[in-house]
Amino acid sequence: NKYLLDRKDRYFLCVGRLTKAKYFNQAVRVTSRLDLPLVIVGRGKDGDKLRKQAGKHVKIVNNVSRKELRTYYRNARALLQTGVEDFGMASAESLACGTPVIALGRGGVKEIVNNGSTGVLYEDKSDEALAEAIRKFALLEKKLNREALRSSVMKFSKRNWQEKMLLAVERHVKKRP
Repeated sequence: NKYLLDRKDRYFLCVGRLTKAKYFNQAVRVTSRLDLPLVIVGRGKDGDKLRKQAGKHVKIVNNVSRKELRTYYRNARALLQTGVEDFGMASAESLACGTPVIALGRGGVKEIVNNGSTGVLYEDKSDEALAEAIRKFALLEKKLNREALRSSVMKFSKRNWQEKMLLAVERHVKKRP
């Protein structure tokens, strides 16, 4: 089905290093308060702290293959990006898998996520701002189309980068005497 399903068993997802800078602890607090399932995929020094904080609806997974990670992305309701990223690789990967993004609207994610059409961006770092972004997403969710989400990040694909690089080199070579 190319439209997102409104199934209660689908989870929200966080992907990345388990460090303080990712603010996954906030995602745990907010999804637990809203009684929503959350899966966190990653490894890092804050893994034990997150496991202690995690409630019954939070699952922390590490050591997944690329194929397994794609499956996590594809089965999630949305990726939660609660920290500030220079680029936001997890957001690009999520959209490439047809899964929308809910993110703190700072850093590189603003170049990746189109607020209202490929996900929801929020500006305030507070728990309530994330909770409100999840509520906004719930209203938007049924309107999202997986193919449109995938298409939105094709400009970041390896193939697109190679084509642009080749054109730039060709232009440079033609300018030379």
